[in-house]
Amino acid sequence: MKLSKKIMTSAALVAATTLAISSAHASYLERVATLSNAAEGNELLIFTQTKSNGLVLLDSVSTGGFGTGAPLVSNQDALIVSDDGDFIYGVNTGSNSISVFKIGRKGVKLIQTIDSQGDRPISLTQTDDLLYVVNEGTDNIAGYKVKKDGKLEILENSVASLSGSGTAPAQISFSPDGDFLIVTEKLTNLIVTYPVLEDGRPGELVATTSALPVPFGFDFDRFGHVVVSEAAVPGGPDIGLGAGVSSYELEADGSLSVLTGGVLNSGRAACWVEFSKNGRVAYVTNTVSNSVSVYTTNRHGDLTLANDIAATLDAGFPSDIALSQNSRVVYVLSNAGGFINSFSVEDRTGLVSVSETAELPSSANGLVTF
Repeated sequence: MKLSKKIMTSAALVAATTLAISSAHASYLERVATLSNAAEGNELLIFTQTKSNGLVLLDSVSTGGFGTGAPLVSNQDALIVSDDGDFIYGVNTGSNSISVFKIGRKGVKLIQTIDSQGDRPISLTQTDDLLYVVNEGTDNIAGYKVKKDGKLEILENSVASLSGSGTAPAQISFSPDGDFLIVTEKLTNLIVTYPVLEDGRPGELVATTSALPVPFGFDFDRFGHVVVSEAAVPGGPDIGLGAGVSSYELEADGSLSVLTGGVLNSGRAACWVEFSKNGRVAYVTNTVSNSVSVYTTNRHGDLTLANDIAATLDAGFPSDIALSQNSRVVYVLSNAGGFINSFSVEDRTGLVSVSETAELPSSANGLVTF
């Protein structure tokens, strides 16, 4: 069922949003977006954060592709904002394509839908004039040239295989300096890297075994250390299902050296990781235990559990996570309840519930702010 039928029409929502904002004298803060991932037609769902009304739906824009119609709870960065803040890129996992949106003064507009060069695209990354996707169904990565107008052009000979078949990749990302591509593989317990060659193509794969099983989401601290969540921890709350996070140094040859291995929290299935803008505080969703934990790092990459259970989501199954532009609000997508929850950050590592959206499709995937 399309969102327009599940909640109300987009036109009515925009009108209601405008009325609510103007009547309450609420000021516009920023926008938050997710993908509906609907099988009959994927949509970019755009919310606006207001001071007095919380998150309200502002618009929905067709991606020109299709979703799966079911929750994608095994990936991070299905939706990203370009480095310059002018474009949004999202995956159409059900139709094997990538959508490009232009962010303008009057709203967000679809400008391109292009083949993902594989099956089941689930994660994207971009730096400068390069964009890469990882395709779960075909266990491969593929590259594109980003043109000045934001549109994508397939980068010839850029398709490269992961470590094998059935690897269940979770995320792809460029390293902060753009010299490497990094992919987590859940079923092989590997973190694989590719050097980025001068022409933008990936070099030979380098594989590193993760500190704990099921490496999932990851992000980088301010010093470029890789911080990875681990969804399964032997001896955790349930055998094979705990919550750990590890930090790594990315070496010159693309291998990863463990700095702090397997810092556990009391949750279950640590999956999504997002750092604050200053690169010092990491927020981690524990999907099975419906909670958010907070970690900190220092200049040496030492990882510390700063707040074991900073927030609990009553609706359940927190997945994607994103921070406001000033890192004072943490947004969490809850697939079980179909909500985007927002939490204000207090004393750097504390979270206080602020609001949640109206009902979303349970298939929603990806979360960004802009």
